[in-house]
Amino acid sequence: YEMWKKNYLGRIDSTQKEAISRIKRGKISIPEVFFSFIQFAGYGRHGRKWRSSKHSLAISYAWPEAISKNLNISLIPIIASTLIVDGLENFASLRPFTLGLKWPNDLMRKEKKIGGVLVQMINHDNNIWIVVGIGVNLLWDSLENSKNFGSLFDGDYNADLNDELVEIISKKMLAFTNPVDDKKVIQIFNKRDIYFEKKVKILHNRQEFFGRNCGVKKNGGICLKDSEGKKKIFLLGSLRPL
Repeated sequence: YEMWKKNYLGRIDSTQKEAISRIKRGKISIPEVFFSFIQFAGYGRHGRKWRSSKHSLAISYAWPEAISKNLNISLIPIIASTLIVDGLENFASLRPFTLGLKWPNDLMRKEKKIGGVLVQMINHDNNIWIVVGIGVNLLWDSLENSKNFGSLFDGDYNADLNDELVEIISKKMLAFTNPVDDKKVIQIFNKRDIYFEKKVKILHNRQEFFGRNCGVKKNGGICLKDSEGKKKIFLLGSLRPL
């Protein structure tokens, strides 16, 4: 995978925890990728438990911030989300823009969540490391309740393709080593946002805010336009459709 040092972890509690632990113990000096198809204690934003399907990929990328040229840190989840769904469409032979996104970090298919992105910044020995964790549900077992969650595939998945999947996503993630066109990334995210220009509510600090989703901004926040035409940008929160 070119610059990424590969770490296949087998059965693991969390690829993200493993990557961060190695950074803090000084065990990493170059960009590395950690991945597993059997993760049993993955987590998302705010430490929420991530529910994995029978066939799923957990993968975390860790690299020194200095490698990324003029990177807008606030946009990392937005950039990563657009790269990942593009790679997943390539892997699953789906038409472009078959997969969608939901702010701030959900990967969507048929209006169901199939994955998510988690970004953490780690300071070790005066060096900042970027750790991007990705979870993708590839296929649910027919006996599992997948009412609220979706998967990349519907009927069958060939695990022999696992290495190809990791390679495709890893190549996409190389984009972080090149200057990123923030404006283009935002345009792509908004085009993929399944609730863009729709009425939504934002849950933030135990309050609900209602309005029309007018898209992601350069600071990574989401813009909400209320009934009076006033706009407010949220950097944190959860988005729900109305």
